[in-house]
Amino acid sequence: MGYEPTVFPSRRGESLKDLQNRADLFVEAWTSRVEDQYKDVKSVVIFAHAASVIALGRAVGHILYLTFSFKNLILTT
Repeated sequence: MGYEPTVFPSRRGESLKDLQNRADLFVEAWTSRVEDQYKDVKSVVIFAHAASVIALGRAVGHILYLTFSFKNLILTT
């Protein structure tokens, strides 16, 4: 089982706004992808740098209208 990245950061760097936009895109795309490909998954762990974890937390808050089937979502640095 291999993993293909969902979104890539710019090779030229990114601002905090760019990071937040990428996190928003990631949460929507990745959640749908994982729910489709791994139907038995109840928990996920995401390892990331602190700024990315903060942006992901905000992204999850921005899209609460999505229905997550995950029992647990753990974000860690």
